[in-house]
Amino acid sequence: MTRSMWIAIFICAALGLTYFAMRKDHVRVGVRALILPQININSIDKIEIDGTEKVRLLKEINGWQVYLGGVNNKKVLASAEYVSALFQAAPQIQSDYFATERFDKQAEFQVSDETATKIILYSGDKPVWSLLIGEEAQGGGRYVRVPASLPIFVARGNFGDLTRSIIDEWRNRIILPVIKEKFAKLIIKKAGLEKSITTEAVPLHPLTEMLANLRAMHFVESAAEKSLAQQDLQKPSFEIIIYDKNNSFYELVVASHPRHQKHWVCLRGGNQIYQISPYAFERLKKSVAAVYDASK
Repeated sequence: MTRSMWIAIFICAALGLTYFAMRKDHVRVGVRALILPQININSIDKIEIDGTEKVRLLKEINGWQVYLGGVNNKKVLASAEYVSALFQAAPQIQSDYFATERFDKQAEFQVSDETATKIILYSGDKPVWSLLIGEEAQGGGRYVRVPASLPIFVARGNFGDLTRSIIDEWRNRIILPVIKEKFAKLIIKKAGLEKSITTEAVPLHPLTEMLANLRAMHFVESAAEKSLAQQDLQKPSFEIIIYDKNNSFYELVVASHPRHQKHWVCLRGGNQIYQISPYAFERLKKSVAAVYDASK
């Protein structure tokens, strides 16, 4: 073999070794990587997220609760979907590469204690998992740092499920506390008249799907807004009573304020008033009208 061929073979071999050495799944002694503890989801009973707002979630017998803050700092039911998404996202974070350990870069990459979105998972009063999440890195991923440490890494994962830091976003928006598979009977009240949707018709009726998917667009909290909504709900557009298979029932009261273009719903006997979207209101209204038209 000629000298040039030997040189070519040597270069190819060197490039091959370099490739395998640079692979992300190749274990290299002394190379820094982000190491996060494993999470036992069943043992987590408190979540803190500090970002735009300070979100506090607490696990209770009836589900996860979120603190609303303010003077009373009352707790309300949290979104089970979002809590589940956070628990799925946390263990799936993967280290991409080590960026730096320079202290002055923490503020620039928004992973300092003051600028980062900070997530802490607790078991009892003990923090068992925590991470500071910063800005997006060039080429994808986010800058991250473990609290009380200097190294900054770029990592990849579903950070959107970890960095929800607006309290209102964490509130449970499902209005009816019963799933559609347990609907047994629907009774509609409108203008002093009652119409029933029979047990056989409930599973396939369009109104069943609408009620099961009804979500709050806004939670009525202020005194002024409550007063306005309560006045409208005293003269509802219609009411729907939902019976489940255990013969428990939930009475949904629906009202509208055309001048303010607001639409309210509440469960009779409950404390919370919800605002629903104009689209959701119109769909409910048309479906209720169709039930009355069909019985003429």
